Amino acid sequence: MKMRNFILGLVVVLLAGCATTYTVDDFDKYQGAHETVAILPFSVTMSAGNRGKDVTATSLNEEARAQAFNFQGSVCTQFLERVEKDRVTVKFQDIDDTNALMRRAGAFDDEGNVMLTKQEIGELLDVDAVIAGSMTLSKPMGTGTAVVTTLLVGWGVTNEAQINMTIHDSESGSLVWSYDHSASGGVISSPDQLAKNLMRNIASKFPYKKDD
Repeated sequence: MKMRNFILGLVVVLLAGCATTYTVDDFDKYQGAHETVAILPFSVTMSAGNRGKDVTATSLNEEARAQAFNFQGSVCTQFLERVEKDRVTVKFQDIDDTNALMRRAGAFDDEGNVMLTKQEIGELLDVDAVIAGSMTLSKPMGTGTAVVTTLLVGWGVTNEAQINMTIHDSESGSLVWSYDHSASGGVISSPDQLAKNLMRNIASKFPYKKDD
C-alpha cells in the first residue's frame, strides 16, 4: 500500500506545450442553431516504446480501445459540470445513448474506429453538432515505471501527448472548431485527470461558453 501511494504521488499531469485553436469566422451562426451536441469516443493511439516484451501490439490496441471510451466519459463529465454551472449554451447527449445508437447502426469497425462521416453521425444521433477527438500517447518512460504505473493507475506513462478535439456541424458536416495540443515531458496519470487538464486548457477557448 505504501508503494502504491508513493507511485501515485509521483504521477502528475503536465500539459504545458504548444496549442492551436481554430474557429470558423461565422461560428455565431452555428452557436445559435446548435442545441444538442454528441461527444464521440476518442480515437486513442498508444506507442509500445520500451514498455517491455510482455506488451504486445494486441494488448496496446485493447488498452487504447478501452481508453477511447474512458476518455469520452471523462470529457463528458467535465462538460456536464460546466452545464450545471450554466457556463455553456448547449446541452450534451448522454454518451450511453450515443454509443448504443452507434453500435446498433454498425458505426464501429472491428478495431472500434468510427466509420461514418460527421454528417452521417449527426443524422443518426439526431444532434446538431458532434464533438470528436484523437489522442496519441508516445515515448513511454522506463519499462519498470511504465509497467508498475499501468498496473496501479490503469494508465500508461508517457513523455509526449498529442490531443486533438473538433466540433462539426451535423447538417453540413463542416468543421467549425478545432483544438490541437502537443505536450512533452509530462506523465499521464488517468483519463479523468487528463480530461480535467484538457478542459482547463480549453476553457477560455471553448466556443459554446456563455458570455460573462
